[in-house]
Amino acid sequence: MISSFSRLEMPSRVKFASTLVSISNRVADALMGLLPRRAFARAVVNSLLCIACFSAGYLLARKNISVGADKSVVEQKSKTTFLVVLIVSAPDNAERRRTIRQTWLSADTAKGEDVSYYFVVGARDLSDKARIALTEESVINGQDLLLLPTVVDKFTELTEKVLTAMTMLYHQVDFRYLLKVDDDSFVRVDSIVDELKNANYASGLYWGFFDGRAPVHRNKNSKWYEENSYELCDRYVPYALGGGYILSVDLVQYLAENSRRLRRFANEDVSVGTWLAGLGGLHRVHDERFDTEFRSRGCSNSYLVTHKQSPQAMLEKMASLTTAGLLCRRGEVVTRESYAYNWQNPPSKCCNRNWNQ
Repeated sequence: MISSFSRLEMPSRVKFASTLVSISNRVADALMGLLPRRAFARAVVNSLLCIACFSAGYLLARKNISVGADKSVVEQKSKTTFLVVLIVSAPDNAERRRTIRQTWLSADTAKGEDVSYYFVVGARDLSDKARIALTEESVINGQDLLLLPTVVDKFTELTEKVLTAMTMLYHQVDFRYLLKVDDDSFVRVDSIVDELKNANYASGLYWGFFDGRAPVHRNKNSKWYEENSYELCDRYVPYALGGGYILSVDLVQYLAENSRRLRRFANEDVSVGTWLAGLGGLHRVHDERFDTEFRSRGCSNSYLVTHKQSPQAMLEKMASLTTAGLLCRRGEVVTRESYAYNWQNPPSKCCNRNWNQ
C-alpha cells in the first residue's frame, strides 16, 4: 500500500511535517507538569501523532485520493472501464466465486477492457484466518475481491454493504455503467455490454425487473422485516429486484456523494429504488429478461440475468452456451409467470400476475 504521505506534493509535505513538529512541541510543553521529563513527554506525543498520521494516511489511501498543495482533494481513479460488475458475495462462498470465474466471467467480453468485476465481502470482525484466506484468493485471481473493512458480512448489513461498495467503486474506477448481482446469479455479460453500447439512455438509466406492489414487511419474524419503519407508503416504492440491476454512472455518483445522508432500509434493492425515486431524469426500464426475483422463473434463452442458480446450474448453462449457443440445453422452462410493468397504472396495480406464484 502506498502511504498517503508520499502522495503529497513536496511543499505540502514540508509544511505538513513542520506543522506536526510544532504541534508536538506545544503539546509536550503542556504535558511537562504531568510527565517527569520533557524529552519523554515529547516522545510520547510524537508517537501518538505518528499513529494518527498513519491512520489518516491509511484512510486516504483506501479512498485513493491525493491532497495537493492547494489543499484540494482530487480523485485519482485507478482503472477505466465501460461496465463495472459488483458481485455480492460472502466470506464462505469460495465455491460460488470459483464457479463464476469458470463460467460467465470467463467469456471474452468479461475478460476484456470493457468489463471490470469485483466480489464484494464485508471484512469487519473476520478472523485472521478468514482474512488471510480471502486476501490470498484475491491475489491469485487478479485482485478481484473488494473487502470492506467497515462492514460486517451479514444479511442485516446488506444495504450498508452494497452502498459502501458502490461508493468505493465510484471513487476508484472510471466507468459508464454498474451492474449489481448476487453470487448466485448467472449473467450474459456479452449481451449486456452490447445492449448498453446501444442504449437509449447514457444517463439516468435504472434497468432491471421492477416491482411496485410489494408490501412493506412489518412481521418481525420475516427475513425482510423493516426494523427502521418504512413510513413512506404501505407498499415499497417501485424498485428493481436485487438479483441483478444496472445503474448508469450518474446515479451511482448520486448515491456515493450522498451516502452519509441516505437512510438504510432493511432491503438493499428497496433502498436503491427509494433513494433514486425523486430524481429528475430517471429512466426506469423494466425488462423481463432479468430473472432476478427471490426465486427463478425457469430458463429462457433470452435471459440476461438468471438468479438463484447453484454452481452446478451455472456450469450446465455455460456448457450449453459453449456447445449450442443457448442457455437452456434441455429446452426453455417456465416455472413462474413473468409480467409486463404498466407504468400508466398506480404501482399497486402495476403488474398482472397471480401474486401467489
